[in-house]
Amino acid sequence: GSSLERATFASGTVALPDSIFYGCDKLKEVVIPATVKRIGERAFYNCRGLPELTLPAALEEIAPKAFVNCARLRNIEIPSSVTVIGDNAFKNSGIRQISLPKGTKSLGEGAFFGCVNLVRADLPPSLKQIPSFLFAGCKRLNSVFIPAGVSAIGQEAFVGCDFTSVTFPDKLRKIGSGAFMNCSDLSTAVFTGKAPLMGNRVFARTAADFTIFLEENATGFTLPRWRGYRTTPPRPEISIQRSDETDLQNGNTSQLPSALIGGKASYASIIIRNTGIRPLTELRVSIQGEHTSDFTATDLKAQSIAPGKATVVKVRFAPTQGGKRRAQLNIRSNDNNEDPSIINLAATGLRKN
Repeated sequence: GSSLERATFASGTVALPDSIFYGCDKLKEVVIPATVKRIGERAFYNCRGLPELTLPAALEEIAPKAFVNCARLRNIEIPSSVTVIGDNAFKNSGIRQISLPKGTKSLGEGAFFGCVNLVRADLPPSLKQIPSFLFAGCKRLNSVFIPAGVSAIGQEAFVGCDFTSVTFPDKLRKIGSGAFMNCSDLSTAVFTGKAPLMGNRVFARTAADFTIFLEENATGFTLPRWRGYRTTPPRPEISIQRSDETDLQNGNTSQLPSALIGGKASYASIIIRNTGIRPLTELRVSIQGEHTSDFTATDLKAQSIAPGKATVVKVRFAPTQGGKRRAQLNIRSNDNNEDPSIINLAATGLRKN
């Protein structure tokens, strides 16, 4: 690559030519005049050492592939004057967050393809379509708000992202093939309007418990499955886990540590999580079963859990007799499909020598 490290331009420059710094992998500083309105195609292609860049307030267009492979470019602010961002403009760059201007009129395919450090992206409210491959492979991008006016999402637009949930606006009419494929933590998709046309494998290889939640105004869907995916009306969804966050299904057993009769009690933490899209309320716990006097459930810290939140119940084991001791933790809530949730409790009482 070129040995060029710094560059300036004459005042009055209105455009950076195509490929002007192509392959300048040692480039560290560029001063762009305030008059520049266009950054040309491949202008900074493979400028792997460029750590930062200030874009001028007059800038209107970032051409295709302008910043491909700018791996050290962490922070860049796109001026409000920009209306056009070309295909693959920031592909494989190191940017950590991006906010697209409200006046963005043209957003190219794959503009942020493979930006593996990207954790936040703000899309403009004026956006009508999300281009194909826009955030493909952005494996740290953990949330995105899809603007209300979006009617189409292109193929593989969010493939491999780190979402846990996504909500679609009621104007959405089309989702391209593989749009959310390989989003391995995606467990919730909320639809608010008419069922869109769907390509193939839109939600392939998402979380094992992936569920489509249907708001009251959603139409054209079927229950309990649509296009092969589990569907449900909007409701709370109780999820119970051990302290290591492994799942406890209804009827599973939580094994508590052994404890001496009359000695120090042992404890287990049970996590109650709301994975639905409505508040989980009317929470209460009780101990039932064979040896209820040996087990105690502490009061809940919260009787209501917001969507995506959790609370913890501590179960105390203080044996009154030796040997295997058993009981049940009874968890009540407004999740009618799993009310009550029953977790078996087991522990061993030890006698002092």
